[in-house]
Amino acid sequence: MGVVAFIMAEWLQIPYVEICKAAVVPALLYFTALYVMIDAEAIRLNIRGLRKEECPPVLKTLMEGWYFFTPIFILIFLISVMMYEPETGPSIPRCFSWC
Repeated sequence: MGVVAFIMAEWLQIPYVEICKAAVVPALLYFTALYVMIDAEAIRLNIRGLRKEECPPVLKTLMEGWYFFTPIFILIFLISVMMYEPETGPSIPRCFSWC
């Protein structure tokens, strides 16, 4: 939903968290359908994934790039817990994305 969720929360005068709760089921349905379509296309074109030994370990990858998630967590905290307005909330995590 992106920016539309912020606009809906502002116009309807309801918390952003309520918009997110209402969007969980449609989002899960969308991403499930997307996964099924991509998987079906890969089967049709005989595309295979990487072998297990070629894939980097997930935990190691997340530990090395944890700081990329910092702005997202700050944005969620500011909007949902601190109740910042959608116009001012995104400007603060932007400072943390320059690291």
